[in-house]
Amino acid sequence: MSVGDHSAINKSRPVPFPDGTPQLRSPFVTAWLLGEARVRILLVEDDDLVREVTAEMLEEAGYDVLTAASAPNAERLAEKAIIDILITDIVMPGGNGVDLARRLTLRRGGMKTLFTTGYTRHIAPELAGAAILDKPYHRDALLHAIGRLIGFETA
Repeated sequence: MSVGDHSAINKSRPVPFPDGTPQLRSPFVTAWLLGEARVRILLVEDDDLVREVTAEMLEEAGYDVLTAASAPNAERLAEKAIIDILITDIVMPGGNGVDLARRLTLRRGGMKTLFTTGYTRHIAPELAGAAILDKPYHRDALLHAIGRLIGFETA
């Protein structure tokens, strides 16, 4: 399947939040599938190279991408824009991705979250069952994780 080819998309169950609350499909998924809207992703990553390369992969896949190097910068961006998906590193200077996701989710109930980490998953045991992508990751793994997150999987 190539980028932009949605012929092999299958519905799947939404990924739950760490506390077990299901992330329900939001209206942006329907609009996106109909070509009426682009999914907006807020990418929060403190490593400049990882942030730049990941943003490029996401933009090439058709996503609208905002980037931030820290949790405080991400919160400022989220105040001014509607965010459909938060992709955040777990361990960052100036605040961690878990706390950032909690704060933004309280403000934006329909937002989905994908955590990324270069560390063992044991650093955040409260994330058991959450959507986590281990670093380093490749484009296909990233896009597959996003597809699962929004309630669709590619075949």
